[in-house]
Amino acid sequence: MTTATCGRQRRDGSPCTRAPGWGTENEDGPCKDHTDGKLALVASQKKEILALASDPLLTVKNISEKTNIPLRTIYGMIETDLDFRHEWYTIAAQKDVMRTDIVEDSLFKRAAEEKGGNPAETIFYLKNRAPHRWKDKVQQEVTGADGAPLMSVEALRSFLKDDDEAPAQVTAKQRKALPIPQNPA
Repeated sequence: MTTATCGRQRRDGSPCTRAPGWGTENEDGPCKDHTDGKLALVASQKKEILALASDPLLTVKNISEKTNIPLRTIYGMIETDLDFRHEWYTIAAQKDVMRTDIVEDSLFKRAAEEKGGNPAETIFYLKNRAPHRWKDKVQQEVTGADGAPLMSVEALRSFLKDDDEAPAQVTAKQRKALPIPQNPA
């Protein structure tokens, strides 16, 4: 007497050895692990995750806690399902913009209500979120006394022309850049 099995293929390629209808209300057919019910459950979980993901204040950990779906499972869905991954990262990009708006509004409100708010917090945020508009710009100029040049171009040319060896501060490349005749060697 042969015992009937589910017979569907497992992930490793071997046939499922569970009894027909195991874990379902049916006495025959595929077992619980190979019915469309499991696929429908996963699809509903993905919809639930994506619905919660659009809330800018929820992290992946918060979503995991609210849905009772382990973090490992959520990250596995992101890694293996290309459609889910695309939707997840699309929502994440929108969420980033929303979070930035929330923080900007909060900083503006604090600055208006508290006569400037917390300057360090505001500076840090602006420099990191909008570096093209808010960055430390360091401009240094080196001049001689009363803003005069350290050495005139003519004096430098004369100095280099009279001395066989250039001073240590002036490299050969810099010397070649100056429009003076080179000393014949």
